[in-house]
Amino acid sequence: MELVPSIIPILIGNGVRLFIETEQENKLEFVKSFSFPSGLVQNRYTVTRSEGEQV
Repeated sequence: MELVPSIIPILIGNGVRLFIETEQENKLEFVKSFSFPSGLVQNRYTVTRSEGEQV
C-alpha cells in the first residue's frame, strides 16, 4: 500500500490531522518526493509491516 500526501503551501493555524489517533503504530517508509512550480509537494510513502502483521 502506498500513501501520497500532497502539501499545499498555505498556513492554516495548527494544521489538519491526516489520520485518526489509534493505538496501533503505522510504519511508513519514505520513497520519493515531487515538487511542482506552484509550490505543491507530493511525498510518496509505502506502508511497511512487521512479520505477521497485516496492512
